[in-house]
Amino acid sequence: MNLIRKGSSELIKVGKSISITNKLIEEIDNKKIVPSDDFRVNIPDVIFQKYLIEKYNLIFIDGTVAYGDIKTITEISLFNKKIESLEGIQYFTSLKILFCFGNQLRELDVSRNTALTSLTCSQNKLSSLDISKNSALTYLYCHSNQLTALDVSNNIFLTNLCCRDNQITSLNVSKNILLTVLICSDNPLKSLDVLRNTLLSELSCWNIQSKSLNVSFNILLTSLVCSRNQITSLDVTKNNLLTSLICHENQLSSLDITNNPLLKQVVLKNNPGDWWKELEKDEE
Repeated sequence: MNLIRKGSSELIKVGKSISITNKLIEEIDNKKIVPSDDFRVNIPDVIFQKYLIEKYNLIFIDGTVAYGDIKTITEISLFNKKIESLEGIQYFTSLKILFCFGNQLRELDVSRNTALTSLTCSQNKLSSLDISKNSALTYLYCHSNQLTALDVSNNIFLTNLCCRDNQITSLNVSKNILLTVLICSDNPLKSLDVLRNTLLSELSCWNIQSKSLNVSFNILLTSLVCSRNQITSLDVTKNNLLTSLICHENQLSSLDITNNPLLKQVVLKNNPGDWWKELEKDEE
């Protein structure tokens, strides 16, 4: 009888310990408390583990690493490593630069990486990307994924945004007034409003199924690519810093480039008629 009672008592203690541990993890995940330095962070992807061991000499125990050993890491660069999971990345709380280009990621949780200023997660298999907590971001490259939406309304410090080659149906950049580079080509956007993005120097929006484009407020533009759309008119008379203008395969019937003396490249082929032939140029 005493053995039974003792066994039951031990089971109760184990159960309480598991409950406390689960509660601790939940509180850490919800940012209610800061994890202790000896809190173990699970890194299940062995390729990610190998990178951390080789780059930062981290010590792993059963696929886990101490939070104290990763909390000060500011940069992670994983190029074409065939990584399938970055589970645990959320505990790299000092991370400023995350480069995970050309992997096999289907999910990416950067909600706790609030120090991030640069994120490159292009050429993966991401169907969603939540960057609402990454308000310090200045550089975001997430092209060639499977994104259907992208909310950048909280990322007011963005200067470079490349989200081309996705399935994004709407893109609101009205809050991103510091943007200098915007590349959103090859998305079914149907329209694009850049009236508030007055600092833009490079805009690429080819093949977004748009019928119009107003760049009259983007007077700092040096490069404009708006090919393979359905644009019927384009006013670039205010964009006198343009050096490259590529807008072939649209529905333009004319184009005034007399106010664009710096133009070195003009591509207009496959617009209706042959008026464009005398305007094309490609200077070395």
